[in-house]
Amino acid sequence: MTRYQALDVIDTSYDPYGGTITSWTWELYKGASKLYSGTTVPAQSYYNTIGQYTLKLTVRNNRGLTSETYSRMFEIIEDNIPPGVTIEPLDCDWRQSVDVKLEFYDDGGSGFKHYKYAITNSQATPSSWSNNIASVNGKVTIDTETEKYLHIIAEDNVGNITSDNVTGPYLIDRTNPTIQVIGDLQTIVVDELTLDLEANDVPSGVATFKMDGDCLLYTSDVADD
Repeated sequence: MTRYQALDVIDTSYDPYGGTITSWTWELYKGASKLYSGTTVPAQSYYNTIGQYTLKLTVRNNRGLTSETYSRMFEIIEDNIPPGVTIEPLDCDWRQSVDVKLEFYDDGGSGFKHYKYAITNSQATPSSWSNNIASVNGKVTIDTETEKYLHIIAEDNVGNITSDNVTGPYLIDRTNPTIQVIGDLQTIVVDELTLDLEANDVPSGVATFKMDGDCLLYTSDVADD
């Protein structure tokens, strides 16, 4: 484990003849050097440097009998694990905007430090980024048009930096569609009026037409503009 993580010690000592455990002696060694001896599990400050350690336990029962010494080895390493991030949603179909939620974590134990992001038109690693943001929970709003990609990098407290986390595409359309009536609106044959309609929308495309009783025409696009 890394030097930032606490040792998880579970003591299951017992007396097979039904007696009670009355005393504990814990010992900690780094190599052949004894670092600690006491009645409780050694604090993390005793094993926060890189190396191999041995933790030993001897117990005594209420009849004065002492157990054999039980030992376990563990190794402390440097934190070389970059932080991680969960991103939701990973992409979206045509919308006017999307809020992307971020949650960061650090398995190496040194702790999350900050992240930064970029919104671009491609999956290529960007040349410019936002300022550093020191929050384990974040939100990035994407509301600029066309096909967008979100880039996230994060750093922990010992300087491990993630690779570029890229999500997308996020398809954004904030432009209302246009509609044009082609033909002579003054010529009505009996009770019938024929209209040629031409609607355009960039980038998501026309989704619906609607006409009310006063012959007012409406249209909407895929992004509901």
